Amino acid sequence: MRKIITVICFCSILYAGENKMSDFADFTCDGKYFSIKYPAKWGKSENITTGRTYKEYGAVFQGPEKEGVFAYLSFTYYGKDHGRFDSYQKYLKLNAYPDKDLPIAGEKYYTVKKIKLNGAQAFDFTQDTFKYVPPDGVNPKKVSIRVRKILIPSQVGGFFVLELNTPISSYTGNNIIFEKSVKTFKALI
Repeated sequence: MRKIITVICFCSILYAGENKMSDFADFTCDGKYFSIKYPAKWGKSENITTGRTYKEYGAVFQGPEKEGVFAYLSFTYYGKDHGRFDSYQKYLKLNAYPDKDLPIAGEKYYTVKKIKLNGAQAFDFTQDTFKYVPPDGVNPKKVSIRVRKILIPSQVGGFFVLELNTPISSYTGNNIIFEKSVKTFKALI
């Protein structure tokens, strides 16, 4: 019991610095499709040219590294004229459920949950997968990864995807940060 309390306290201390909203920064995507807050200390990558070309607007925020893998948050608007995902249903089919034709041993998909996010219908789904570190190494280490996504259909077409991708060993703390960001999400269209 004492070990469990120690671990909980350690995790609380570890993530306390990014639990206050004052430690978050504002982000509005190119095209002004949505705004959201993200951990200010996390690195930001936004490729506006690619976004405009493929109708994917947003950014990726790189967080702490553990087991050789960086955690990241990705917030994206897929435009209604997106080349691959012409509907949110197609995105769900290809991302929230296992591929029956090409199953990957070791992957696990959890039940898709319908939720409300800031009054809007949304879908919350999680997948356990893995990465090899280093990817092209002779004897790479297999690292367990958890990917959580929240998909929000847009009122005007297209849809938003809010994603956490992190080693399972740091999921609890990074999920707290993800949920804080998600609560600040605002569709601007």
